[in-house]
Amino acid sequence: MDKFTKGLANGDLMVVGGYKEQGKTAFALSLVNHICLEKQVPTAFFSLNSSKEDIFMRLIGNRALVEWSFLQKKQIPPNQWDKAMQAYKEVFSAPLFVEDTPVLSVSQLYLRACLLAADLKKQGKKLGFIVVDSAHLLCWASGLENESKPKQKIGKTLKSLARVLQVPVLALPYWADRGAYMLLKNEFLENWKAADVLGFLRREFYFRPEDVSLKNQISFNLVKNSYGPLKKLDFAFCAPYRLYTNSAPEVL
Repeated sequence: MDKFTKGLANGDLMVVGGYKEQGKTAFALSLVNHICLEKQVPTAFFSLNSSKEDIFMRLIGNRALVEWSFLQKKQIPPNQWDKAMQAYKEVFSAPLFVEDTPVLSVSQLYLRACLLAADLKKQGKKLGFIVVDSAHLLCWASGLENESKPKQKIGKTLKSLARVLQVPVLALPYWADRGAYMLLKNEFLENWKAADVLGFLRREFYFRPEDVSLKNQISFNLVKNSYGPLKKLDFAFCAPYRLYTNSAPEVL
């Protein structure tokens, strides 16, 4: 993906949409795993749908390769305890700051991110990555529903946040992916036109469960790319672990 999108550049807003169960949170956590846990880059994760506990548990599962079904039931197999405990230590010692307030306005998010960046700066550190999961649940102002124009303002505000803090921002909104494709695509583009990179995830197996050959495949469809051509990228997705793996096959 970096080859076509310039990666996660400071000041950029990347928006990755998708229908339910398409791997949006897993996509974000794959990046957090690499950027925050492996490279130790301070990261802010705003989760408007999942709890803080779920986010940490999923990261532990990714690191230890423990199936998500075991983690949900809190029944980790005895032969995986050592790996899980090691992953637990790595996750909770990482510079990861998770905010799971379910009702959050974009101005509140902006303020909290800036306060966190200022606090880290006092410690001689720099906030390096911001994730906004379930970004469609953001309000323009407390108590207001986000129709089309407020959604555009939310996108512009997140882009402003990226530029002010000089940090990449990843937003993951819901995208219907049902009905007239071009109509939905144009609406998605209009709502998030402030993004530098815009695309959506599609897990074909969700729509065609009878075709087991699709089970571990997922695609990322670029519909706006400020740095290059529009592409469809295919990835391998290990569903039991909610984990993205190496690109497979090559770009179509």
